Order: sequence, then structure tokens, then C-alpha cells
Amino acid sequence: MYYPYVVVGAGITGIVIAERLSLLTGFSVLLIEKRDHVGGNLHDEYNEHGILVHQYGPHIVHTNDESVWSYLSQFTEWYPVQIKVKAMINGVYASIPINIKTMKELYNKDFTPEQMRNYFDGFSIHSTGECESAEDYLISHVGVDLYSKIYRDYIKKQWDTETKNIDISIVKRLPIRFSNDDRYFHDRFQGVPKLGYHRMFKKMLIHKNISLMLNTPFNEIAKKIKFNHLFF
Repeated sequence: MYYPYVVVGAGITGIVIAERLSLLTGFSVLLIEKRDHVGGNLHDEYNEHGILVHQYGPHIVHTNDESVWSYLSQFTEWYPVQIKVKAMINGVYASIPINIKTMKELYNKDFTPEQMRNYFDGFSIHSTGECESAEDYLISHVGVDLYSKIYRDYIKKQWDTETKNIDISIVKRLPIRFSNDDRYFHDRFQGVPKLGYHRMFKKMLIHKNISLMLNTPFNEIAKKIKFNHLFF
């Protein structure tokens, strides 16, 4: 079998590559997926009660890039979604990520944005030199008390190791908001496909130039196909 383009992996990245190549080049594309469905971990399907379930845990689309949102909107309508997370900390539900509401909930104290900035700046002033671990980084940014209340045990549960053993880049992604914005994401566009991810992906793959193989590990077919370009 010959295809100008072969794409291995039918998650959202592979699906987008296949859709773009088939439409913009006019050439044939073979999309190979080892699972029995497309969409990777975004896959959803209806259960026996007619409820649409995200099979690998809940996912939402969130982006500040209007071109990304417009592109996907060709294939779906959206339910707008705003996620807000509360963590039970010492018997109190506190907002995550850290924001002004979190400080009120944990310390029963009202902060203005400026007061909160000054409060957190105090931790970095007292830190010495370059942070050598994720634990050092968090303590230098939120202090020992908030680190202990919010991050330490959660990281231990999620990563099965101490905070000092994980890469600093992981905890640098955790935001601190000097406002009352308690949304988990604050991107301009946020939502889930109205009819589900699977329906959206099916629309993306209807082009006549796309051939799809499910339940097909690439190493089982690699010697049987020829191609000019491989996206793995």
C-alpha cells in the first residue's frame, strides 16, 4: 500500500494533521491508531443511561488563540464551561488555584490585590539564592504554611514522591492570582463540544482522502506500507 502521508496516532494532534493534509494538499493520508477509537484520551461515548462520559477523565478545550477556536468550531458547536475547583483544607473548602478568595477562606482576612502581592513578595525576599528543588521554589513563592496546606500532600499523592524530587518546571505552571478570579483556567475561549469529542473528531475525518485504521499498532503494518512523509 502506498500513501503520500502516513500519520501514526489518532489523538487530537494526529487528527488535525490528517485533516489539514487531506484538505490542503489533496493527497491521500493514512491515519493509524492502535486503540479501537480515535481521539486518544479525549474519547467520549454514551453509557447505558444515555449520559455522555469522558472515558479517560474530563477534558475541556481552553485557549486564548482565536484561530484555534475558530478552526475547531467548524466541526462542533460548544457548551461554554468555566471550571472552579475547591479543595478541602483543614475542614474548609478553599479555592484553587490560589487567589484572593483562597486567602479569605483559609485566613479569614480580606486582601486587596496590592496587599496580596506584598504578602507573597515577602516570601521571595527571604529566600536565598537559586531554588534547587520544586519544594524550594514553592516555599519561596507561597511560604511554608500555604505550601504545607495546598501543595505538599497533593504532590505526594499525585506523583508518589516528595516535592523536592520533581522538576521545578512542573510547579512553575501553578498560577497565583492577585484577584478574585477563582476559575481554574482564565483563557478567553473555554468549552466542550456540544455533541461530544467523538462526534467532532468524526466530522474532522470525513474527507475522502483520509483512510483510518483502528486496532493497528504501527510496527505491525510498517513493512506493508510505503509513504513519502511520516508523522509519528
